[in-house]
Amino acid sequence: MFRFLSNNRTEMQVVSAGAGGRELVRNFQFDLCASEDMSQDDFFNLSGITTLLDSALEGYLATVFAYGQTGSGKTYSMSGLEEKLGLSKERTTSQDYDDPSDGLIPRSIRYLFQSVAIKSPDTTFSMKASYCEIYNEQAYDLLNAASGALNVRWNDRNGVGSHEMNKDSSRSHSILTISLDQEVLDPNDGHSVVKYGKMSFVDLAGSERLRDTKSANAEETSSINKSLLTLGKVIAALGTKSSQARIA
Repeated sequence: MFRFLSNNRTEMQVVSAGAGGRELVRNFQFDLCASEDMSQDDFFNLSGITTLLDSALEGYLATVFAYGQTGSGKTYSMSGLEEKLGLSKERTTSQDYDDPSDGLIPRSIRYLFQSVAIKSPDTTFSMKASYCEIYNEQAYDLLNAASGALNVRWNDRNGVGSHEMNKDSSRSHSILTISLDQEVLDPNDGHSVVKYGKMSFVDLAGSERLRDTKSANAEETSSINKSLLTLGKVIAALGTKSSQARIA
């Protein structure tokens, strides 16, 4: 069980069963703890993602990713309700593009377009996007489902097995990358400055122990855990701030 230790819900205490039947008590501190009754709009405004979006607009690289167990609300927080995302119906009116259930991704895209619209007329923008899924260590283009498995640079195997698009997002990683290229013209000397920014949204597969999944597809769970373990190593290496840190 868990409980909040502060009124602003940034400190949490988790109590679990320890060795010998004793209670194991651990305290955690977070920048923000979003409860189940927090609206998607409040989550967007409080998550700090607008700072990342502004950085991407200034030519920096920024990433936000969702990590946690299956069913913990990762995809809902990142994207929103599936039936509202154009998977079951087309959005045809301006009202359809501003649904209360929209997650970080659709809200961020609106924020980017609104920010670009108020930029100086001397600024020219180019925005591109890619959307891929990683399932069992194979990459798939979600914007072109007919393309099949994509070639991966380090994968020298020519044979690719058949794959039905996985409808359960909890068993695959999805990565949306928005590239923001802008050229700012200096009206005084006629020269221009080019900035290349990038914003990535990563919805990671559910993290479970193999023995807890009760899944017949052990390879699937093993691939997920391997990729999440590698991600953890990368973050740990980056956290050392050492030029000698290896990322393997």
